[in-house]
Amino acid sequence: MRYFASLLLLFFLSAQASAQDRPWVPQDLKPWEGWVLYGQEHSLCPPLAGDPAQRQCLFPTRLSFIADGSGGTFTTTWRVFAAQNVPLPVAPGLWPATVKLNGHPAAVIDQGGTPTVRLEPGEHQITGQLPWKRRPKAVRIAPQTGVLELLVDGVPVTAPKLGPDGNLDISGQSASKAPEDSVSVKVFRLLRDGVPMTVTTLARLEVSGRARTIVLDGLLPEGTLPMAVNSPVQVGFGPAGQVMAQAGAGRYDLEITSRFAQPGLAFGPAITPFGREVWAFAADPALRELQLRGLSSIDPQTTDLPDAWKKYPAYLADTGATLAMEVIRRGESGPRGDDLHIKRTFWLDFDGSGATAQDHVTGTMRSGWSLTMLPPGELGRAALPGKELPLVLLGKEKLSGVELREASVNLT
Repeated sequence: MRYFASLLLLFFLSAQASAQDRPWVPQDLKPWEGWVLYGQEHSLCPPLAGDPAQRQCLFPTRLSFIADGSGGTFTTTWRVFAAQNVPLPVAPGLWPATVKLNGHPAAVIDQGGTPTVRLEPGEHQITGQLPWKRRPKAVRIAPQTGVLELLVDGVPVTAPKLGPDGNLDISGQSASKAPEDSVSVKVFRLLRDGVPMTVTTLARLEVSGRARTIVLDGLLPEGTLPMAVNSPVQVGFGPAGQVMAQAGAGRYDLEITSRFAQPGLAFGPAITPFGREVWAFAADPALRELQLRGLSSIDPQTTDLPDAWKKYPAYLADTGATLAMEVIRRGESGPRGDDLHIKRTFWLDFDGSGATAQDHVTGTMRSGWSLTMLPPGELGRAALPGKELPLVLLGKEKLSGVELREASVNLT
């Protein structure tokens, strides 16, 4: 009976909701939540994108650390989906003091030499101090921390050095001032028709000077929501849609794919804070045929578009320009042709006068529904998996071939 009740309750519990926010659980079953979830708290944690079988229950979203000659002060924010101990900033020979959880004093637990605080599901803020007489070169924090703010001797460190083992450099060497900071940005966009319509924004950055946070305001088009980021440097998003990249001197390509929140047939008026942009458009003939107006066309081969985008029509966009799209036709203009692939193996006769061939034909047939062998070849046998096919004479030429009755082809 307990096994049946457990299965029933776990069906209603979302893996991404906190223990306090599950309104879809029936009222009659709510008193049993704690009993059913005992020992299964991890089932409430969100799955990893790369491996859905694995779940992550702790997310260190933000850490602010201020270091000076007398000690360090930290404020860290955690998102917790199952009750667990979370680590605090620590250094060899040091231990956190005056630790508070959500503004109230908290007990620090020694877990194998690591100071931790017990957190229940939800979002929590932990504050504390790390006093020292001699400042260490580094403190150990959660290496998965999302946003990191570091202040050393009153100087902000715009590109904190955080190693894969979680060691955060607080020596102050990275806080030195660079003589000059500059950045140039070129923007390219690929509009891809579909449901929903998406736009891939490629920002090419040339950065000089010290490592810092570069704010790209107006990079993403209005009315779009970011879905994916491909970047060699860390990228974040501000509350007003700004794109923030942590980068030092060098050249970087930031590629952000966004979707339009609302369907429409116009893109613009364009906001081009980094100068004239080049747009490319990838049509979807299976969905509809569009006619584009409002922008000046340009030969994509003469632009700096990525090579993979140069097969699409390209346009120049300035501030205030609008790309209007008119639907000419919905769906394909005609039936699609056959999509067949052939793998052929030859065996040459010993005397060289002839050869034997075996063809493996796979794919999809949408018309015709028959295959023939052209001269001088002579068809000797044809078979589908587990089924021999009769050979017939087809067409006016009476060519030897086979007739097919299914669109999916796997013929030998």
